[in-house]
Amino acid sequence: MKRTMNLILGLGLSLAITGVASAQVDSLSPKNVAKTEGAKEGWTKKGTVNVGGNFNHNKNVPGKADGESLTGSLGVIFNADYRAGNHEVRNSLSLFESVTQSPALDEFVLTTDELRGDSLYLFNIDSLPWLSPYASVNALTNVFEGKFYSPSVPGGELELTDSFGVIRLQATVGGLFKVYSSKPISIEGRVGFGTRQIFADDQYTVQEVNGAFGRDRLSSTSMFGIETGLDAKGDLVEDKIGYTAYVRAFSPVSTDSDEEGDRNILSLTTREFGASVDFKIVKWASLVYQFRSLTEPLLVDGPQINQNVLLSTSWVLGPDAEAK
Repeated sequence: MKRTMNLILGLGLSLAITGVASAQVDSLSPKNVAKTEGAKEGWTKKGTVNVGGNFNHNKNVPGKADGESLTGSLGVIFNADYRAGNHEVRNSLSLFESVTQSPALDEFVLTTDELRGDSLYLFNIDSLPWLSPYASVNALTNVFEGKFYSPSVPGGELELTDSFGVIRLQATVGGLFKVYSSKPISIEGRVGFGTRQIFADDQYTVQEVNGAFGRDRLSSTSMFGIETGLDAKGDLVEDKIGYTAYVRAFSPVSTDSDEEGDRNILSLTTREFGASVDFKIVKWASLVYQFRSLTEPLLVDGPQINQNVLLSTSWVLGPDAEAK
């Protein structure tokens, strides 16, 4: 009965969002609807490298431990997009790593570890330029072992995750709405349905009880549900300051998780929000601020938040490289 009610609530939510998106699109002037005609055919490839770092040294500073603190970050992103007629494919593969060393810990501690792949197929309808059916797959995992370091735990560390220990896979189909397109802002919305798998058996997260740290076991789960999302990008200052932002939600209407309990579909929804601001220094380099928050109620309680400030450089691959 509970799953039936969740299904009804989920379908109602999907229809409501679809109705809002359609109303927004119908109210747009044709000149503001994203057009696909005249777009470049074939492959477009781009690579981006993000590097960040910080060094701090203290000696005899009141309230501060003597020693050096060092933080380093590295991000590598590769995009390969393809267009042929009404068919469009957007692919991306990214790796983000960061480490920190401080006087409290002699060794470097891994603070960010993320390998992500996304692929999106779109079919652009000539008679409905604002609507594109889509199919997408994406994967997210960690590359290295995860550990928690603290002098208050036996041995000074807790082993949490194996290399590639927590893997998230999602596959969905649905409709993408090209809501608005201009230089300052372009907006796309999506509504679809599909499956989400989380493989996390024998992996752990940190748990604190009354000031004592321990391990909380994670478990694998699979779910079928509804995907909704909104993407925005544009320029705050033309060719100087750009931005991207996105919101994603996956609401399960059916799941095999033991963590479901009596919670409804909204409290079980996976939510992800991300944003970045790009301050262009020269043609090939920018200073980038990145933020991401991921909440997975069926995996861990509370949001998983990452923030980075990085120096970014990018290059275009293929026949357009010299033109860029």
